[in-house]
Amino acid sequence: MSSRAFQVWQQFTGSMQQGNNHWQDLIADDITFTGPMDQVEGKADFIKLNQDFFKIVRGYDIHRHICDDNTVVTECTLRVSSPKGTDVAFDLAEIYSIEDGKIKSVNIYWDPREFAQAFSG
Repeated sequence: MSSRAFQVWQQFTGSMQQGNNHWQDLIADDITFTGPMDQVEGKADFIKLNQDFFKIVRGYDIHRHICDDNTVVTECTLRVSSPKGTDVAFDLAEIYSIEDGKIKSVNIYWDPREFAQAFSG
């Protein structure tokens, strides 16, 4: 396990959970994000995507993580507030690729059907 990759991931997720902007310093300029509902490339687009998303996040619980070289894989539950005022929880898996002390890519896997239903008109 690369302890540096693990430290970067810890700082990144910790910053996001604390609500400060240090996480932005930990992402590569050419970061890619791939998820079932969004795909973005580049630091500016990744920051915008997350800043908008943070407005509805109500909780993020990491159940476990695995580190291997420059990859961190997590299993977690994300809770968000829907426009209907209810909280919706999603189980997801995340794969972080970390190079030179920066997060190079994030791939997220989850079933978006419940999210789509909670956020549909």
